[in-house]
Amino acid sequence: APDMAKQTKYLIEQKLPYGIYHITNEGLPVTWYGAARALFMILGRNDIKLTPVAADKFPRPAKRPKYSVLLNTKLLPLRPWPKALKEFLGR
Repeated sequence: APDMAKQTKYLIEQKLPYGIYHITNEGLPVTWYGAARALFMILGRNDIKLTPVAADKFPRPAKRPKYSVLLNTKLLPLRPWPKALKEFLGR
């Protein structure tokens, strides 16, 4: 959230052209499972068992792409997401 707030402030202050801007931290892309695993590892909760589940097991009204990584090509790069997550969790 702090990174998004800083980047949003930058967008407003720089008066960049209208358009779609993806505000996303750098780092290797992860699935929801990978993000949850990283979260529990940072918290030292290796006792929690996670089970990866394919996205098609959770039907949604709209079709979703199989690979949908956001690209941050119009803005300055942000720090890696694991570092931001650690700070957010106070670790």
